[in-house]
Amino acid sequence: MNKFKRIGVCLIAVLMNAQWLVTASAIPDASDDLSSDVYRVHLDDRDENGLLLPVFFEDAQGNCIPIDRPTVSASDETFPSSYDARKHGLVTSVKNQTVSGSCWSFAAISAAESDYIRKGYDKASKTDFSESHLVWFANRSRTDDVTDSLYGDGKLVPNPYSDGYNNFGVMATLMRGSGLLFEKKAPWRFSLSEPLMLTRMRLSEEQRYDCDVRVIGAQCILNPTNDHIKRAVMEHGSATISFYYEKKYRNRLNGAYYQTAESYGSNHDVCVVGWDDSYSKDNFLEPRPETDGAWLVKNSWGRINAKSGYNWISYEEKTVDRVVTYDTATGIDYDTIYQYDGSKMDSSILCTGTAKMANFFTAKKTELLTHVAFYSMNTTESDVSVQVYRQTDPASHNIRDPFSDMEPAEEAVTVQTDGFGYRTVELPEPVRLEPGQIFAVVVTLSEDGSAEVRIPTERAAADINRVDPLETNTAFSMLGESYYYKNGVWRMALYSVATMGSVTTRPFNVPVKAMTRELDETEREPTLEVVTAPTRLHYSAGEEIDWEGMTLRFTDAKGNEQIVESGFQASDSVVRHNGENTVILSYKGARTAVRVEGEGAMEMHVRRPATQTLYSGDQLTLTAEPVGAADGMQVVWTEIDEDGHVEPLHSCIVGEEPLTLLFSTHGKKSQYIYIAAFLMDENGEYPERYAENDLRDSVRIDMRCGLFYRLTYPIRWLFGLVRKG
Repeated sequence: MNKFKRIGVCLIAVLMNAQWLVTASAIPDASDDLSSDVYRVHLDDRDENGLLLPVFFEDAQGNCIPIDRPTVSASDETFPSSYDARKHGLVTSVKNQTVSGSCWSFAAISAAESDYIRKGYDKASKTDFSESHLVWFANRSRTDDVTDSLYGDGKLVPNPYSDGYNNFGVMATLMRGSGLLFEKKAPWRFSLSEPLMLTRMRLSEEQRYDCDVRVIGAQCILNPTNDHIKRAVMEHGSATISFYYEKKYRNRLNGAYYQTAESYGSNHDVCVVGWDDSYSKDNFLEPRPETDGAWLVKNSWGRINAKSGYNWISYEEKTVDRVVTYDTATGIDYDTIYQYDGSKMDSSILCTGTAKMANFFTAKKTELLTHVAFYSMNTTESDVSVQVYRQTDPASHNIRDPFSDMEPAEEAVTVQTDGFGYRTVELPEPVRLEPGQIFAVVVTLSEDGSAEVRIPTERAAADINRVDPLETNTAFSMLGESYYYKNGVWRMALYSVATMGSVTTRPFNVPVKAMTRELDETEREPTLEVVTAPTRLHYSAGEEIDWEGMTLRFTDAKGNEQIVESGFQASDSVVRHNGENTVILSYKGARTAVRVEGEGAMEMHVRRPATQTLYSGDQLTLTAEPVGAADGMQVVWTEIDEDGHVEPLHSCIVGEEPLTLLFSTHGKKSQYIYIAAFLMDENGEYPERYAENDLRDSVRIDMRCGLFYRLTYPIRWLFGLVRKG
């Protein structure tokens, strides 16, 4: 793409995004003032000495809120008094970062290699992932491909080998699909200077999403206890930690390290591969720790350093923090990642109760959505559910009411999360997408009415590097990409910024991803069909449907068949009305229908008024007569428009109050309307659109609301001609 074409694309993107032009009134009711609930997340702040500070939150008033407890649940496991992952063949060889500041990359790659080996994918002697590929695309995360959904996000460090980074940036890079790559495809070449490294290990933009092994999850434990670190090592083979290092505190004879000069902050990353509760405190230099016990860590300064490249760090080293593990996988069948989070999670929205986030994407081709991924900041163990929605009407999509033309593609999937980090979820059945079809991934972080949850957000970075703007980790967002759910309402992801004396509204993104693979032409939509109908098909009023005796045949996208007798979802569990009741059954994204007969079931009849023609100002009293409806059932009076949309007018309880509705004419033109009575379902809900199975009874009203009838209303009222039916 030539320079002028790229500039044109950028200008169009800016105008569409309205990043600097959209005022707070441009999208009314899309978002309210949540400034008091927005917390900046400080992930990579450094002190005057360059030490990476512990993660903390900052509220709207500038108050710093430290994280003073572990961000994962406490472990109730028992661990051996000593452990060495090397003896189990889970640790690869020691590497040498030479003069680069890339300890973070070597530690992360070593931890990912251990997880890969522990899962049985290969032996330690044959496992070697590329550190240079990670360094390059973590520090040069800003792509120049304008078709990339992450275009405009990230930073562009001139020499990536001269810069340090932090654990959260590493996690984000790998989850974006940059790596893991085998070492031979992007080898680390020995160099004695950083400029020479840039020359010898320069990578191309075409290598950005090269990947041999997927990272499908990454977790960071803040303020860890010893048990947290031990569990991480046992579950993944090793784990990275950050700590403060200065060589004068290291015993050169045995590699033992402990210091008391700093109590927080870090400047070095290593990989924990074991521990020894009995490692003597006498092995450390003065001042020594008070108790025995130390971590066995793999360094990245070559094998001649200390004990063949390994060191011991005392349990009492106060600066140990940010324990990170990686979850690797092979054979993950996706080739496209839809995503918007190409920068960093630099803020969050504090919610109490139900909290959700969603991203909307547009399919590029005929493909199958197989996996979704998300990032969470939950500091306690919690259940998180994910659900995919697809567009039903391709004609239009309203970004102010994004779910109006969407329907669930399959049942929600629930997983358990713990701590800060990313998680990938495989869908039970792939969701088919067509070119140009809009789809959404909704992540419900919490449905607990009392729990506090943080919705992670990615906003334009506030810490702009004025000396070299390329090194600023920026974020670029478009209207209608991201939404969040708070206080019972979906809101477009917007935030207000005061610039040059005025307030502008800018969009931001949430960390939700969708992974797809190209559709194999031999594949098809999964199907579900009834093989044997339920034994019982006739019921009385309000009876629960018995599925005994029913069998279903499920056929997946590749033609594999499965007989299903349980585990399916039903749209209703009881018989709702007389005659035929249609119940929709769903299983792994496929659907079918079963029909049962209702005899003496709940019915609702609307008593016909004396007249069904109303003029402006007339009033009409409608009465519903329940048949077979038990006391306590709720009835909703509704108006059904010409498109079948249901608008609630009034609700009442059977047995508690008259089932009547006083209805007055309205509107500015004559029209026919339908007033209907619905029985609410067992969850107290009514349909959003007209459905024959749900409708109890209705009456058609001829509304004479033209200008003539409205102007003559005072005369008709004066002579008593205004009717009340």
